[in-house]
Amino acid sequence: VHSCLCNNFDTPSAMEAIFALVSSTNKYINQPDKKGFRVMLLKSIALYITRILQVFGLLVDSDSIGFGGGGGGQEDAVEK
Repeated sequence: VHSCLCNNFDTPSAMEAIFALVSSTNKYINQPDKKGFRVMLLKSIALYITRILQVFGLLVDSDSIGFGGGGGGQEDAVEK
């Protein structure tokens, strides 16, 4: 992803690399014989993808991971 963004901001290749990372991560999580996960690795991947999506302007800056959709926080309470 980094090299794609350094190469004249090659967004399509950067997104392709992110999709490949997500796909590999999903394969890791969905291994049928997996007994335990490397939690810090998964957290690092999630934080990295969240940060890149912030760089692309797809997420508002936040300390949370991902899109945060409807976690029952204060914003949800205000809308009700």
